[in-house]
Amino acid sequence: MSQNVSRGRSVGIGSLSRKLGVALGYLVRGDVRGLRERLANARRAHRNRDPITHYQSFPEARGSSNSLEKLKALRLPPLAGKSFLDVGCNEGFFCGFAKFQGAARVVGIDNNPKSIAAAQARFPDCEFLARSWDELPEGEFDVILLASALHYASDQPALIKRLIDHLSPTGTLVLELGIAPGAGDAWVKVTRAIDEREFPTRAKIESLLAEYAWKKIGASVPQAGDPIPREVIHVLKRVPIAYLLMQPSGHGKTTISNSLFREAKVPSVSGDYLLCLAANGTIRAPAGIEAILAKDFSSGRIDVSVREIFNRRIAEEYVDLLLRNAGDGDFAFDGFIPREHQPEIISILVRKGYLPVRLEWDRIADGPSPAVHVETAAARYRDHLASRRMRPTVATTK
Repeated sequence: MSQNVSRGRSVGIGSLSRKLGVALGYLVRGDVRGLRERLANARRAHRNRDPITHYQSFPEARGSSNSLEKLKALRLPPLAGKSFLDVGCNEGFFCGFAKFQGAARVVGIDNNPKSIAAAQARFPDCEFLARSWDELPEGEFDVILLASALHYASDQPALIKRLIDHLSPTGTLVLELGIAPGAGDAWVKVTRAIDEREFPTRAKIESLLAEYAWKKIGASVPQAGDPIPREVIHVLKRVPIAYLLMQPSGHGKTTISNSLFREAKVPSVSGDYLLCLAANGTIRAPAGIEAILAKDFSSGRIDVSVREIFNRRIAEEYVDLLLRNAGDGDFAFDGFIPREHQPEIISILVRKGYLPVRLEWDRIADGPSPAVHVETAAARYRDHLASRRMRPTVATTK
């Protein structure tokens, strides 16, 4: 009896299943398998989706990074007419900004072809390359951006050096990176939401960038999944410094130069001394300067010769003479340059790859008058005496 009831229930349930199958469009066993496979594929696609593709934010597509606020934090240098490279450009947000600002050449690289395709579609006026940072584009760049990417490099110091080597002489590397806690000069492993990466401590950053000129700009925007704060740093190639002491005679240029630079082992070049050596043939000077010195030179009237150098528009020859005796690094120049011509000297030094630092100070006592002033005053006094027509007096004795 119980078996019949059980069998009857089984028959009833099977009949109900068949009726439901008809009502639902014959959802047979094969259909269930197909649905399960499609769901599994969707789950795999979600797990394996490329996070970089959805990293940057645009008005129509919000990503995991607040790109507009990060742009503000980066404080990029002026870009009009410059060349710009974004290393790890994702979908090209910052490349688009560089082009918007008038950059002459804009290049973005990323090792994700999908990101590059999306970037090229968004910003067709920019150049995008699907490649790693081991294969940087040809040429130098005025601004290179490496944002939120340094921690992915297998050799972070080598990457920084490679990027700086691709800067133009006055270019800027803009780094946005996480700074790990700790006082030591070390790399610290940090567990993030998606992986574990090494980040530098502040002391490590200082040692990494010791041979460059750099400045901490400020904090960047926080990034979801990263437990450490990010900062923005601008890095430039370090160029030799030219300390310029160009005050008139009697201002103590040589005394100050010796007291400041001798102990620091910064070579000091005396313009007056070099002109004297060139005038007596001890050293050779550029032809234009030798012509001036051969005509009318006196160690007491060096300022006259210096002014003639600028009158003949051969200031660059004078700078070449200085640099020939300055060595390859920092140096101090001690020599009178008329104030109206000092910007020209500074411009020439910048063009030759130096950072000019002009030192100025006030005298606390009167110095000797310039030679040209003395000559003018002497001539006027001579005329004054002649105009009085004074008779010579004869001394008499009683």
